Amino acid sequence: MNLLSTKNIPQTLVLILCVFLPWHAFLKTWGTSIIPSASILLSLWKEGILGLLMIWQITEYIKRPTAIIWTRTHSLLALFFSWIIFQSFFTDISWLNVFWGMKYSLSFLGVYFFFSLLPLKNLNKKLIVQTLLYSTGASLLFFLTLYFFFPKDILTSFGYRSDIATFSAHQALSVYQTVGNNIPRFAAGLSGPNQLGFFLIFTLPLLIKQNIFIKKYILPVFLIALFFTFSRTAWISLIIINIIWNKDFFIHHWKKISITSIISLSLLILMFPAFILRPDSSLPRIEKAKSSLQYIIQKPLGYGLGTFGPAAVRDEKLFYVWTQKTDITSLKGIPKITKNHIWFESEKEILRFKPMNIFELKDIPSLQKLPIKTQTAIIHLYKRDSIDRISENWHLQMLLEFGIIGGVIYLAILYTIYISFYQKKTWLHQALFLSFIGFICAGNFLHVFEDSSTSLLFFFFLSQNVK
Repeated sequence: MNLLSTKNIPQTLVLILCVFLPWHAFLKTWGTSIIPSASILLSLWKEGILGLLMIWQITEYIKRPTAIIWTRTHSLLALFFSWIIFQSFFTDISWLNVFWGMKYSLSFLGVYFFFSLLPLKNLNKKLIVQTLLYSTGASLLFFLTLYFFFPKDILTSFGYRSDIATFSAHQALSVYQTVGNNIPRFAAGLSGPNQLGFFLIFTLPLLIKQNIFIKKYILPVFLIALFFTFSRTAWISLIIINIIWNKDFFIHHWKKISITSIISLSLLILMFPAFILRPDSSLPRIEKAKSSLQYIIQKPLGYGLGTFGPAAVRDEKLFYVWTQKTDITSLKGIPKITKNHIWFESEKEILRFKPMNIFELKDIPSLQKLPIKTQTAIIHLYKRDSIDRISENWHLQMLLEFGIIGGVIYLAILYTIYISFYQKKTWLHQALFLSFIGFICAGNFLHVFEDSSTSLLFFFFLSQNVK
């Protein structure tokens, strides 16, 4: 196959996506450290390739019109996009919210809508899948080597931040995140361990029906990498995928499996309670879910595109908590200026809290130095006046942004995609169906579609195999 010939341009562009996406965050961080002005280009190259594919398909359709098969999913997607446009007229959103909201909340659905209407022709799907698997395997081997045999700060040589932290907008990635007693979490070439976990949930089922070499040598690498992400969400998703794939075995042996699983889980919890249960992570998620449900009830038509979830992090003004100045000045022991900016005065005689959530507020050293009663009062004001915009649940996030109407349409879209792949007989349909189930399950615990490296490619794959 001549990948440089005109007719094979779509195939070549898809292969470029599959080769470089498993390395995306690493290459973006490294490239930005060398050429800072290239940051936007390095961030949006994948969207650029998909844009070129869209232009190609539109041009081909104009030259040689073909019948378009309009499905229930397309009707629901059109209705969903129409609702978002209508909703924008009565919600207070900025252009910044619109831009990042489209990137995080809508782009993967837009990719599915377009490429399922105008699918690419004559793609060598076997070659595409194998290219993705080999590139992912090479990435995992490279970064596992760094993870086990090199100093943890080795990635600072490639532009990573030296501190241990989670994602921070407008900053380079940190060298790693930790769990338990400062155990590093593996992230490979992606932007974090959970993001890698989701990428592996997408790619692991693609190992079905692959050759012996891939199953013997690449599968173990995938599983080792998934384990060291320490992403419980990804682990749970993989277990659910395994149960569905081997449902007949589980149905016939459910008693033995249930007893063994309960005993094993109980032993793990007894041996590593903080590591497995992670109350510092699990409890906040429960509180966030409760808060999200309250926000939905308070505003059932939604808060608008880009106002919750990963998109909201890009607009720090959304995290300001406006509190009447009289409520603050009545408290005792508050210094006028603090090094960590717990609050600061505004022209409107109102004080604004700056931390993004209650846990960041409690961790501010200058707050901890205040009298206990003052700390309690400040936390009370923060809880009273703040909106926690990170729900840690993708499905709730969509309800928060687009309201009950938009959220119901969104869930209906997921259901029609589920039906499109349910009980299809080809191995690729089965693999993508399992990945889709894994994603839907993971969405109950994290912002599963926030990483465009995974969501765009995954929904592109879905769009090319839906018929």
